[in-house]
Amino acid sequence: MEADDFQGRARIHPSRAPGQRVELIFPSLASLNREERQGLEGIDKDASKDFWCHSFGRRIPSSGAVLTGQTATTATYSFKPVPDASDKDDVKLMRNLRGTVTVAKDRPAILSFALTAPKSFKPVMVARVDTFSMTARCARTSDGRTYVSTFNLRVTGSAMLQSFEQKQSRRHTQLRRVGA
Repeated sequence: MEADDFQGRARIHPSRAPGQRVELIFPSLASLNREERQGLEGIDKDASKDFWCHSFGRRIPSSGAVLTGQTATTATYSFKPVPDASDKDDVKLMRNLRGTVTVAKDRPAILSFALTAPKSFKPVMVARVDTFSMTARCARTSDGRTYVSTFNLRVTGSAMLQSFEQKQSRRHTQLRRVGA
């Protein structure tokens, strides 16, 4: 895990009970500040949320995606992302973004997904987002499903006359089947 000034390593156990899903390897839990602890609590709460690449499908419109390229095995589409209508902030964000998805033709699955802001925008009166980029690369499990193998998010801008840059990077490795 990497976010702003934080770097760490953890094992995520989605099948465990809430509060026991994140096993922090480094740094020590005692060295984390309040914001970093809250971040880990969020990962623990939603340990399997957005882990499977098919969950990105909720952002892809049922019509309106445009084929932008293809190979013998993949097809790439561009689209205007679908917001969560019950979340006003999500609606404001999604109206400013464009999406790209690459899918496999032979065994249909999402192979990569990206959301970017083509230009800067103001989600609220006192803030401006200059750049927004979210990318996810997917890999297949032994049963053919795709999971998020790498995830990168970068947002820059200013809020209340202060510049900011937020970065988040995740890499999922060493997947093992749990239970039988």
